[in-house]
Amino acid sequence: MTRSKALVLGFCAALAAGAMPARGADSLAIVDPIPVPGPYPVACSNVAQDFDLVPEKEAATEFWRGLPRADGSPRYVSDLLAEPADTLVYSYAVPVDDELYGRYGGRTVQDVAIVCYPTTAANARADYALPNGNVVPRMQRAGDAPILPAGGPWPVVLYSHGYAGSPLDGTYLGALLTIASHGYVSVAAFHGDPRWSLLGFEAIFEEGITGEELWKDYVAMQAIRPNSAKALLDALAAHAQWKDALDLARVGGFGISQGGETLMLMGGAALTTTVFQDSKKVLHDTRLAAAVGYIPFFGLSWLPSFGEDQQGVVGVTLPYLAIGGTDDPLAELERIEQAVRLLGGTRSVIAFPGLEHDLEPAYPGDIFTWSIVFLDSQLKRDVAATAKLQRMTAVAGGVGEERRIDYTAPLPATGDERIVVEFHHAGFDHYFVSADPAEIAGLDTGSGGWARTGLEFKAIDAAATSGLPNCRFFGIFGSVSTHFYTINADECATLMADPAWTFENYAFRADLPMTEDCPADRMRVVRVFNNFKGGALNHRFTTSASEAASLAGEGWIIEGAVFCTPP
Repeated sequence: MTRSKALVLGFCAALAAGAMPARGADSLAIVDPIPVPGPYPVACSNVAQDFDLVPEKEAATEFWRGLPRADGSPRYVSDLLAEPADTLVYSYAVPVDDELYGRYGGRTVQDVAIVCYPTTAANARADYALPNGNVVPRMQRAGDAPILPAGGPWPVVLYSHGYAGSPLDGTYLGALLTIASHGYVSVAAFHGDPRWSLLGFEAIFEEGITGEELWKDYVAMQAIRPNSAKALLDALAAHAQWKDALDLARVGGFGISQGGETLMLMGGAALTTTVFQDSKKVLHDTRLAAAVGYIPFFGLSWLPSFGEDQQGVVGVTLPYLAIGGTDDPLAELERIEQAVRLLGGTRSVIAFPGLEHDLEPAYPGDIFTWSIVFLDSQLKRDVAATAKLQRMTAVAGGVGEERRIDYTAPLPATGDERIVVEFHHAGFDHYFVSADPAEIAGLDTGSGGWARTGLEFKAIDAAATSGLPNCRFFGIFGSVSTHFYTINADECATLMADPAWTFENYAFRADLPMTEDCPADRMRVVRVFNNFKGGALNHRFTTSASEAASLAGEGWIIEGAVFCTPP
């Protein structure tokens, strides 16, 4: 046995003998469900309609969905509006691009939207009953201004329904109202998908693509949706009633089924444009800061939404939470995971056991706990919500969901906070972290074969007084170097006395977990040991449980939480 290998084994034995972090439970792994509805009463904008205009043997829902008649004559919700001057109606031009928009390029489109928002308990406006049994609460009528609580301007959530649906359909309206009840202004367009294509993804799944025009119309329908969402934000920014009430620097999204795809396209993803899986970027609206996709339709095995192998999302940094079902034959979990895994920034995939392609009313606590925690973190920059998002694995009393992909990027650093950047060396499969801006800049040049993984966590500056100092050590074992970091005093002392290791500096500061647990306003950084993979030891420090689990599947050892850091 070589001297260096003996020293390494001695180091590992010392850790096992008592310096290893004590094992325990994370107090934020299982979280209580949020109340549904939330703390705010909700009101909505004017969508008053004259239902006497609906011909016999037709239904208002067919107008809401934009479903043409059998003879091809159009129907849309605007045909029924009773007070159109007081309804949110907006126009936009479809770009001229044959690959994306086909025969619809250059057209001017008029869409209708509804806005639902937190209001006051004193708002006594009448509810508005719909013929499908749904109710629009405290609906504004002609001349009414929105009644909002103090505390604005309010963050916005763009709500995008599924293919050929509408914001007033079934459980869609309930989801829209739930989001508003948690302190968000929820805005939803009536997409009217059948105006562009009657060949939705369900028909593709069941029948396949037949005919070039049908295909081009299907592509156009998908591409028009994010253009409508962008135009809706533009309309709100210019609207006398809304421009001062909304914080358009805090815009998120909640998309169901095709709506989940719409938000990804709005975030800059490229859309599949041919059956050969060519793809093209539709747009990128940087106002969209984060998105939730519930059973998001990201294509099928033979027809992914974002090009071959979902490569159209590479480079997209939109924070995205995807909630899918293990029994969903349309929004396939495999396609969802394939796309989300390629994203940069905050990303998660939550798998609900037994869930099919439905907005399942039995799961509201699970759906909206995950969604609101995510939106509070990404839009409100809420520290506690961000820590919870990083650490939660399930909702108490829920369906037993599984978090298959997770990474929660730290919030922007303030004061004495510092961002710790992770690098990977493909040559010898080692990981390295640094909080030193000069060192990071040097490694970003490609020096020594290191490349960013895209994962980061936050720590406290080494010169600060809060937290514990993090001892950074360097060692060479065989021909391969490695670094080790610890705020554990016993580990630090052990390595200080070990000639195989060189103390370099105090890299940053952090807090020490207590039996694997951290305070509710802190993230957990987990240490994973490569178990001498490749013949030389290396440790990875990560906030991603799925990354740690993936390494464990390759033979690495999860050693537990070692740092508590600011979100």
